Amino acid sequence: MVILRSLAKFELKIGKRMQNARYFCAKHDIFASIVLQRHPLIAPPMNVIEKTLSRVTFNYETAKSLYSDHELRHIRDLERAKMIASKKMLDETEMEASSQETALELEDKWSKEFEQFNFASSITADDQNGDKRSLNRCLDKNLLLVCKFKLCNNELWGLPRTKHREGETLRQTIDRIVSSLSKDSDLEVKVLGNAPCAVLKKNYSKKVQSQIESGKIGYKVFFFKADLIKGNVDTNKCDKDLMTDFAWLNRNECQHLLPREYWNTISNSLFMEALDPITVERVINKLKRKFIENDEMAVRN
Repeated sequence: MVILRSLAKFELKIGKRMQNARYFCAKHDIFASIVLQRHPLIAPPMNVIEKTLSRVTFNYETAKSLYSDHELRHIRDLERAKMIASKKMLDETEMEASSQETALELEDKWSKEFEQFNFASSITADDQNGDKRSLNRCLDKNLLLVCKFKLCNNELWGLPRTKHREGETLRQTIDRIVSSLSKDSDLEVKVLGNAPCAVLKKNYSKKVQSQIESGKIGYKVFFFKADLIKGNVDTNKCDKDLMTDFAWLNRNECQHLLPREYWNTISNSLFMEALDPITVERVINKLKRKFIENDEMAVRN
């Protein structure tokens, strides 16, 4: 009986929540929007935390690790040179080794090869020309697809979005956006999951509310993350209701172009490319404590 009463209360709560959700959605237009990112094509430069971790790890491993084959070879070369300088007799193996390249000679050879090597520039022609429709730019940064669309006779910049249809899930709405973007093109997109990563709610102005026949007081936009696999967008093949223009922008460019409330909603869902000083200090101190604890445990053992 206790279990039945608990189930009845649970069903009642769920029913009330569903009624509240339907009532809430009935007052707002529902949109789904895709947060489509192109990830870096080359390794980005290390941030402060990564540089600190690399330095601490290198020092720790240098102090604890054994000699490498090249380091052992260098030690044997020094010992052989001392024996030759003191005119000691060398066996056949040592005589044969002395006629080969030493570790220092190899290092000089490698240094010359490194100096002659020409590194490709990470700045492309599209970077220099400012072609923001191209994916061949900002190779070491994440790029986000933004588009220009019409809203109440105004042209605005935002993420690709479309209105939710009655009877479909939000994921199905996102799939419609992907189908529109990739129609008759080689664009391939992977949507990450069935749940939104962020939600934006905003009420219409009184003037707009008076013009809307449905009686909606505002709208809600559900954002879904997605990764670009290959291809690019073609505005000639996309629905004009979805976009009239597009651009691939990095984090700083998006922050300056998108409306503030829009950017604040999605910014936490994007990859961090800049770290605040408090986070940096906290993580660095944690790394240092971890290596100190490892040293103390090694001493005890």
